[in-house]
Amino acid sequence: MTAGIGLPEVAAIRPWADPSITAVNRLAMHTPIRRARHLDLDGEWSFALYDHPDQVPATAITGRAPRHKVQVPGNWTMQRTGHPAGDAPHYTNVQMPFPGPVGRLPARNTTGVYRRRVAVPAAWKRQQVVLHVGGAESVHMVYVAGRFVGYGTDSRLPSEYDITDHLVSGTNHLAIVVVRFSAQSYVEDQDQWWMAGLHRSVWLHSTPLDAIRDLTVVTG
Repeated sequence: MTAGIGLPEVAAIRPWADPSITAVNRLAMHTPIRRARHLDLDGEWSFALYDHPDQVPATAITGRAPRHKVQVPGNWTMQRTGHPAGDAPHYTNVQMPFPGPVGRLPARNTTGVYRRRVAVPAAWKRQQVVLHVGGAESVHMVYVAGRFVGYGTDSRLPSEYDITDHLVSGTNHLAIVVVRFSAQSYVEDQDQWWMAGLHRSVWLHSTPLDAIRDLTVVTG
C-alpha cells in the first residue's frame, strides 16, 4: 500500500470485508429517545468519492475538506458526486449487485468521505456528547479531529458513538466515511434498490453523565 493511503487506524484491519466485525466502539442499541440538548447536523456536507476504501488517503480525513457538497440525509447515488465516473443506483431482485462467491467484494467499491465542522455548545461541557448516525449504507467509520472514533454496520438502524473525549474547544472537524458494499451486504441482500450514503439524519446530543439510556415497555 502506498504511503499515506489508507483510512487511519482501520486500513490494515479492513472491517468492511470481515463479517465478524459488526461494530467498533458503538454504543449499545436502545429505544430512540429525543434529547433536549440536540444539535442537528443535517444539510450540506463536504464530500469526496473514491473508487475503493483502500484508495482513500489519510489526508481525506485530516486535510482540507473538498469543495464539492452533498445533502445529508441523502444517498450519493441520487446526487452529483463530483467523481468523473459517478455512482448510480442499482436494482436487483434475486441476484447480488456484484458476483460472488460469498465474502468477495467488487473491485470498484465506492467510498464516500463526508466532512463538516461542528461547534459544540459551551453549555455541553462536563456532559456526555453522543454522535447519532441515523442510517448509512452499507457501513461507516467515524473520525473526530482526525482520530478514529468507531465503526458501525446495520444500514437501516442508527449507530451512536460517545465522542466526549475526542472533542476540542471551539470548532471540531467531523468525518464520516461510508463504504457502499461490505461483508454485511450479503446479509442485507433483498429485492431492493441498492443505494449508498448517509440516508438518515445525523445529529449530536448531550446528556448528564448519569442519565436514562434506554426504556423498556412491557404491555399486557
